[in-house]
Amino acid sequence: MEQIVREAASRLTQALRESNTSRQYKESAEALKAMPDVFQQVMELRARTIEIYQENDPDVLLADSDRLARHYDELQRIPEVSVFLEAEEELVATIQAINSELCHCVDLCLQE
Repeated sequence: MEQIVREAASRLTQALRESNTSRQYKESAEALKAMPDVFQQVMELRARTIEIYQENDPDVLLADSDRLARHYDELQRIPEVSVFLEAEEELVATIQAINSELCHCVDLCLQE
């Protein structure tokens, strides 16, 4: 990688690490980790969500999606869970926006 690109990438990652978005995510993750049982439930639910979205059977996807949505709703009644999931969503959106800008700036051909 060219030196100028490496340096820019380093500045970008440092800026992301120091951002309010990243700080809020880290703080909310630590607060959630202080509740080990709830933390474990959230991590298992996130893993299962990924699994079902990779499922090829629409009936299984629909049934599991409804069940997961209900479980998410229950967990989000816990303030620490709600804050964590919101912070995670914001951080992921930021990373996706950066990725999108990078891909578009070099006209990277991606299937949409």
